[in-house]
Amino acid sequence: MRELRHVVVVGAGAAGCVAALRAAALGASVTLLEKEEHGATIERGGGWIFAAGTRWQAAAGIADSPEQFAADVQAKNGCTADPGVLLALTRASAGVAHWLADEVGVPLVLESEAGRPDDPQLTHRCLVDREGRGGPGFLALARGACAHHPAIDLRIGTGAEGLLVEDGVGGGRRAAGGGRVVGVRAAGGAEVRAAAVILAAGGFGASRERLARWIPEAAAMELVGGPGNTGEAIEWGAALGAGLAHMSSFQGHAQFVKGALLRLSPGIPGAGGIFVNNRGERFAREDVNYSAFSLEIARQPGGEAVEIFDERIRAAVEQQWMMKVARERGLTTTAADAAQLAAQHGLPPDALAATLVAYEEACRSGRDPLGRTLLREPLRPPYHAARIVPVLAHTQGGLVVDAGMRVLRADGSGPIPGLLAVGGTMAGLSGDGADGYYSGNGLLAALSGGWLAAASATACAPAAAAR
Repeated sequence: MRELRHVVVVGAGAAGCVAALRAAALGASVTLLEKEEHGATIERGGGWIFAAGTRWQAAAGIADSPEQFAADVQAKNGCTADPGVLLALTRASAGVAHWLADEVGVPLVLESEAGRPDDPQLTHRCLVDREGRGGPGFLALARGACAHHPAIDLRIGTGAEGLLVEDGVGGGRRAAGGGRVVGVRAAGGAEVRAAAVILAAGGFGASRERLARWIPEAAAMELVGGPGNTGEAIEWGAALGAGLAHMSSFQGHAQFVKGALLRLSPGIPGAGGIFVNNRGERFAREDVNYSAFSLEIARQPGGEAVEIFDERIRAAVEQQWMMKVARERGLTTTAADAAQLAAQHGLPPDALAATLVAYEEACRSGRDPLGRTLLREPLRPPYHAARIVPVLAHTQGGLVVDAGMRVLRADGSGPIPGLLAVGGTMAGLSGDGADGYYSGNGLLAALSGGWLAAASATACAPAAAAR
């Protein structure tokens, strides 16, 4: 069976839904394939959207620009992101945010709660769902909009098995040479032909084999991202001669509660929360990005830590959706004093008490032996805490793209006709490893990337009619 569509989008997470909705708004007919019913990466995240030059910032009197946004990302990753791609993404960010609010119905507001450890000023650029539904709420709205759009054929539970090119089938079975991509082979053998294919299938965090090959230090981490992120879409592009970049890059997370697929607020360390290991000792400065800090926890005895905060911090973050869920599920403990806190988490009481006293002195003096510079008020009882494990959220390496999200050949000869990549399938913005991740990088590549790819893909639409 053959079908003809203007655009095929592989993956119905944040990137794929935005790409499909925007392409449909631009007049394309779209087939949107998704192999997993649940488990997109955004469903495990806060759904915080970072955008520069928005109307929400203007209303709050905040001066910001796409150029400053791009400079901040580059400062974090050591100027390793492709500058043209990055600037295209940041320049699209405000328009995407306005469109999500006005057309998709995501009720965005500017975040006014606790800052983040890598950049406490990120709240000036961060948009959240005012209903507090986080990533799961965003995906539900986006998929609902796709399901009800007359120009989008959304197929949940149907994945893609490979790319169709002019001279055969590429990707999963064999490399097909350098032809134009003209569609995909869907699960079950159906061919869906199109003028352009947008790969929005995520990265490879769910593939232990690919992690062992490209990011061995993350291969043992628990995955909390999408279970469908197995990386085959990246290899389909590579089989057609596409370039790959930053394959060692990933977002780790340092705040997932042990035994629960739920993280605590990233605002906790920024507001003054600390981590201790099983010896009851702080082990690294907490005012760094949570991605980099995940590796610090992984190096501790047992590969675990206990995150500790107090009532002041709890009040600052309690309205965030993950904190509401943590409270409902009883995932955090409350202790009247240090001795009770130690007993709750199996920590040496004397060592923990000494750690809390030392941290209080660091806050008072402004000098931390571990080098923390973002020092707040000392922690005061009652204490709140949870046992934390480092996890892998998503990988950030993938197919090299241009500013229009067109996939580029490794030999420098230009784009592969008809093939685009966004989100976790494209080469990301964080450089290599975990240290370069800047809060919001993943959704920036997904949302702005999907928006830009839709414009590039629909420019190919006349080719569909000609076939």
